[in-house]
Amino acid sequence: MVLGLLVGFVLLARQARWDGKEQQIFLLVLPPTSTQEVLRSIQILIVRPKESTAMLFPLPENLYIEALQGYGLYKSSALFGLADLEHMSEQFVRRSLALSLGIDIQHTIWDSRISSSSSVNALRAIAFRSLRMQNKSTSAFIERYRLWRVLSNMRQDQLAVIDPVSSQMFVPITAAGDTQALGIDILKLDEVVFRLFANPSLRKEQVSVSIVNTTHTTGMATKIARALTSMGVDIVHISSDASPIEHSVIYSASKSLQNSVAAGTIQRTLNIEGKRFQWDEQKAQEYRADLVLMLGEDVASLFVKKN
Repeated sequence: MVLGLLVGFVLLARQARWDGKEQQIFLLVLPPTSTQEVLRSIQILIVRPKESTAMLFPLPENLYIEALQGYGLYKSSALFGLADLEHMSEQFVRRSLALSLGIDIQHTIWDSRISSSSSVNALRAIAFRSLRMQNKSTSAFIERYRLWRVLSNMRQDQLAVIDPVSSQMFVPITAAGDTQALGIDILKLDEVVFRLFANPSLRKEQVSVSIVNTTHTTGMATKIARALTSMGVDIVHISSDASPIEHSVIYSASKSLQNSVAAGTIQRTLNIEGKRFQWDEQKAQEYRADLVLMLGEDVASLFVKKN
């Protein structure tokens, strides 16, 4: 019996993407703070186990971001309601937030009890309920266990809460008749996000990336480069190619780069499957980078507005 449990634990650990040591970012989806049940309170939690610190970034309920699949500006707190209505997965919300905010969100955890998680105790309770399967989650059990362990050893003074208002990352805009709507101040947001959320492992591995826009959509490479740069990816070159491709591809200078943090970040953000990661030294030399991201129509279609 004990041996079986140990074997099962080892197998779960092998399936996990997070070792419990490096920086990791979670999307916390909490109950609505208002009477509007369609809205959800969304907070971004970053944990740094090596430093025994964490940061919480609560998104304003009236923040509008660019929703993917052509939905245009959409209230962030209503994104999960939209996903349910249109029968889309949580990836739609996670990737919309990632590309708008430039934050590499790796996991999503839903909670049904706590609408505000600004204390370590509240975060610890959310993580613990996820272990008992009382919360929905996209992470493996062992990853949720590691999150709970990290939070269990953390003091309140080791948790920083980012105030999005005082940081001036969001500014008043006009959207859908909402007089209290907020939008993104890109320059201020990018500066804060890079400083607080960029993955230090990306800086350590020093993998350079070139982005090539093969689509008919002008500015696509710049849009993607902005998000990836905020995440910490080293973008060294942006260009375009007149020969369009349907599906985005990543070319690498060596096979080993397939397991790099940079490759994983790009694949997760743009949903690029492993089979579309190819070893091509000639292509890498042509664009003078370790990785070459060729943007196809699949990425451009994410931003085409619906009629």
